Amino acid sequence: MLKKIKKIIASFRKSNIHRYAIVKRKCFIPLNTRIGPWTVIDGEGGEVHIGERCSVNASSWIGAGYSRISIGDDVRMGAGVKISCSHHIFSDVNTPIREQGIQKGLDIVIGNDCWLGMGVIICPGVTIGQGVVIGAGSVVLHDIPDFSIAVGSPAKVVKHRIDQSFE
Repeated sequence: MLKKIKKIIASFRKSNIHRYAIVKRKCFIPLNTRIGPWTVIDGEGGEVHIGERCSVNASSWIGAGYSRISIGDDVRMGAGVKISCSHHIFSDVNTPIREQGIQKGLDIVIGNDCWLGMGVIICPGVTIGQGVVIGAGSVVLHDIPDFSIAVGSPAKVVKHRIDQSFE
C-alpha cells in the first residue's frame, strides 16, 4: 500500500524538481525552473516565490520563516546556497532564546539575472539588486546594489559589472 501511495505522489511531482528535493508550504516555482537534489525549500509561515528559468543546485536550503523570499528570473545558485529569513529574538536574557520567538517581516529579495556562487549565505532582510554576482562562500548581511560583484564574509562590493571593460 505504501509503495502505491509513493508512486502516486511521485507522478504528481513536477519534473523540474529533483526527486530527492523537498519543496513544501507556500512555495511558488515555475515549471522552467530547476531544483537540484537534496535541496529543501520551505515557505514555512511566509512564502517563497522563485522566478522563471532559475536553477537551484544541490544541497541548497531556502526557508522563509515568517517572511517572504522573492527570487527574480534567470537566477543561478551554486550548490549549498542558504537563504533564510529566520532571525531568532534573543534580547531578554531571562528567557530562553527558544521561547522568545522569531522576528517577522525580514523579507529577502533577489533581483533578476543574479549568480550566487557555491555556499553563499543570504541573511534576513537583505535585498540583492539585478545582475549581481556573489562570490562563493560569501555571507550577505547588507543590501547589494544592481550589477555589483560582492565577495567575502561579510560580503562587500569589490567591483561593478557595468564598469568592466572587455578589451
